[in-house]
Amino acid sequence: MSRPDRLLLAAAALALVARAAVDCGAPPAFGTVTLVFAILVALSVAARGGRRWCDGPRALLCALVLLDVPSVYGRLGGDGYEYYALLRSPLLDLDLDFANDYAGLGAKPVVTPGVGVTSRVLVGQAIAWSPAFALAHGAALLPGGPAADGFSQPYQSAVTLASFAWAALGLLLCEALLRPRFGRAVAALAALGLWYATPLRFYATANAFMSHATSAGLACLLVFLWLRARDRDAAAPARDWLWVGAAGALLSLVRAQDAVLLSLPALDLVLRRPPALVARFAWLLAAPVAGAALQLAVWLAMYGTAFLAVTAEQNWVATAGSQWLLVLLSPRHGLFTWHPLFAVAALGWLGWLRRDRALAALFVTGLALSAFVNGLLIDWWGSDAFGQRRLLCLLPLFGLGLGAALDFLRRRPLLAPALALVALGLWNDQLSYIHNSNLVGNKDQGATLDRVAAAQVDVAWRTIDGWRGWLPRPLWVLAYDHLRGVWLDDGPWSLRGELDLGGREAPAVEAAVGEGWYPAAAGADFRASRGRRSRLALPVRHALPATLVLRARAEPPELAVRVRVRLGGVELGEAPLGAEWSELRFEVPAAALAPGFNAVELLWSATARADLDGWSGRNTAGAVDRVRLLRE
Repeated sequence: MSRPDRLLLAAAALALVARAAVDCGAPPAFGTVTLVFAILVALSVAARGGRRWCDGPRALLCALVLLDVPSVYGRLGGDGYEYYALLRSPLLDLDLDFANDYAGLGAKPVVTPGVGVTSRVLVGQAIAWSPAFALAHGAALLPGGPAADGFSQPYQSAVTLASFAWAALGLLLCEALLRPRFGRAVAALAALGLWYATPLRFYATANAFMSHATSAGLACLLVFLWLRARDRDAAAPARDWLWVGAAGALLSLVRAQDAVLLSLPALDLVLRRPPALVARFAWLLAAPVAGAALQLAVWLAMYGTAFLAVTAEQNWVATAGSQWLLVLLSPRHGLFTWHPLFAVAALGWLGWLRRDRALAALFVTGLALSAFVNGLLIDWWGSDAFGQRRLLCLLPLFGLGLGAALDFLRRRPLLAPALALVALGLWNDQLSYIHNSNLVGNKDQGATLDRVAAAQVDVAWRTIDGWRGWLPRPLWVLAYDHLRGVWLDDGPWSLRGELDLGGREAPAVEAAVGEGWYPAAAGADFRASRGRRSRLALPVRHALPATLVLRARAEPPELAVRVRVRLGGVELGEAPLGAEWSELRFEVPAAALAPGFNAVELLWSATARADLDGWSGRNTAGAVDRVRLLRE
């Protein structure tokens, strides 16, 4: 690694440390400045050229991943408490008594009947977190540092950022796998697709206390080491396979289901029969055997000889057969249903049939085994999962398939597939918000495409509407036309010039009703004003002269009140309201209108509380049934 590349690595590490410092109370500006510095270092290293690891595409990839550092959730939660207890207790308390660990974290303890307080998870995540934990503990021991008890914020920030770092490492290893096979443009594009259009980014940032980001990173490390050892089998010593087995062992200790990935290099050796096959097998299995012995020792210490029955029950193993097809295609977090990029990547494996049929068969085998094993779990859908998170261990295999798919598509310019990846990334990003916000139901339930598509449109509209202040008006109108399309005058969902404030046109009313109104009462076909000023936003597509008609009356009927109408800052006139419904007409010059939402203010001369003696009801002034815009 060259000196500029080492500088980039140091800058990235500094950005992670700065994020932890912000979690602990440092000014947010400190994190921002450090992050900008790291990104500038990446870009400057790329600009210097030469034989360096970081060139233009890699600089872009690093910069975009670094931009997500501020989004890493820096506290533990959910299963993270169990992983952390299994880390802290042996290192600081030198025991496996987790009661004080849960208490110190403010978490509900996990109690196994007949055993007591335990941790149901494997030791791999604790091992993967241990370097970051050690660094946090060293910082806590410094003079003036936080409490060195293993519970304070630096420890929690360190381990969650470690999960993010494992995911980022996995992404870079995927890019390194793809680059010599498909070129740097395809490699960078595929890596960005894996980051933005799969659950990887979600579990590296919003849920970094879980094991899935670490699992994905270790899986990429395993496949990288396997294919490297495979490529140089004839010239390299057999002990290269020791590192393959070590990565697979740690991966298996993070998530037991991911052990199926370790079968791929083993099957590869059996199929290819390289020289010194027995020696390679011995090196490959050495670390997994040691890892299994370590996990067995922990289980025996916690559960005794009944560990098999206890762990099977804790991990919700079903007996009714595997639901592998639902794991892949169910609307309830199905792998391909929630993240279509995986389907594109799986099709890309067809491209490997000409490159290496054995590898293509192993990729399919990995998917089949993983789907089958995860389908055996009672909650095969992954409970509150964002997509099929338990199959993130297949990320490097899908990365190789995605590279092949993009390589096939670049027979024409890569612009079209790049735009498709952007669209999938945007869909995925909004889907994570929809999932977290329960917009289409409980996180534990399924989400059919019609409901998800409607929610996607709704979220997209809210985002674009938030940009109304700076987005050019023609672009905003175009976006509204496609995402809402509800106009007073014309358009695909024209209101034919009439807005019913009683609520029958719910989407239009939601967008048009501003401040100064009470909600429409049940059974009432009008909306009552609140206070002295009520606002509307009328969606008008064409700025033409018109007549604004209000069907309104006084509210309550005995109130003597006049209404003054202002549209887009232009005074349209004033009229009295009576006890009965009447139509008030106001001429609107074309200059007062503009394409888009037009602000209408209704200014009331009196209110019930201010101008009716003894009034104790709502502070109304008028009631409006409909607003009409008549063209000449």
